[in-house]
Amino acid sequence: MLSIQIVNWIFALAFAVPLALLLRRLIAQVFMPFMLNLPSSWDNQIDKPRIFFYLLFGGVAYVLHRGIKDLIDSNPSKLTITAEYIALILVLFCAAFLHFVWTKRFANKAIHITEEIAIKFQDYNSDCVLKTDESIHHAYLILTAELNYMECKLVTFSRLVKRKPLKRSKPIVWKEKGESSNTPANRQTLFELIIELFPGLISSNRLNRQELKNIVETYFRDEQGNIISTDDSIISHWKKSARSTNEQLQIRKAIQSAIKNKQNTTH
Repeated sequence: MLSIQIVNWIFALAFAVPLALLLRRLIAQVFMPFMLNLPSSWDNQIDKPRIFFYLLFGGVAYVLHRGIKDLIDSNPSKLTITAEYIALILVLFCAAFLHFVWTKRFANKAIHITEEIAIKFQDYNSDCVLKTDESIHHAYLILTAELNYMECKLVTFSRLVKRKPLKRSKPIVWKEKGESSNTPANRQTLFELIIELFPGLISSNRLNRQELKNIVETYFRDEQGNIISTDDSIISHWKKSARSTNEQLQIRKAIQSAIKNKQNTTH
C-alpha cells in the first residue's frame, strides 16, 4: 500500500527534470537575453506548445496527485488501492510526456502542427509577382541562360508561375548547387526563388510549408530526375539563416529585374 510520503517523493522525482528544463529555458533564453539586451532564441512555434502541454499535463498530474492522497486517507480497499496505482501510473505518464516535449522529434512535430493550424486561420496569397508574359519571359531568361540555375522550357516555367498543371511538360530541372559543384541541388536557393515568386506564402512571419513543399515536388526535379527533398529540418534551417548567400541575392535581383522590366515597358 502506498503512503503519502512515498507518493510525494515519486511526484517530486518525476517532475524534477521537466521543471528544471523549463526553468533553464525561461532563464537562459528569455530572462537573461531580456536583461542583457541580447536576441532571444525563444521559438514561438515550439516553446508555446511546450508551455501549453506543461499547463495541461502538469495540471492533470497535480489533480491526480491530490486524488491519490485522498484515496490513501480513505478506508483502504482493493478498489481504492487499484485506483491509487492507476492514478500513479497516469502521473508518471504525464511526467514522461513532459520529458518528450524537449526532444527534437517533438520540436519537428510542433512546427508542423502549429503551421497546419495557422494555415487554417490565416489567408495566404499564392499569387505570383510576375503578372505578364513579358516579365515571365524576362525572369526565365535570367534564371536559365544568364544564371544557369535551372533548365526547362518557357512553357513549363510559365505553368509554375501561373500554378497550372504540367500535363505533358517535363518538370523544371534545378541545377544550382551552391559553392560546391559536388553537392546536391541547393534547396535553400530554390526555396528563395519560390518565395520571391510567391511572397504571399509567408503571412505574419509564418511560412505555408505545405504549399512550399507542393510547389517543389510538383514543378521541380534534380539533375538526375529525382524529386527534391523538402525535409522540415532543411526548411527550418533556411528560415533561420540570417545571412543570404550570393545565389539567393541573385535570385532576388532576377525577379526584381523582371518586375522592373515590365514597369519600364509600360512607360
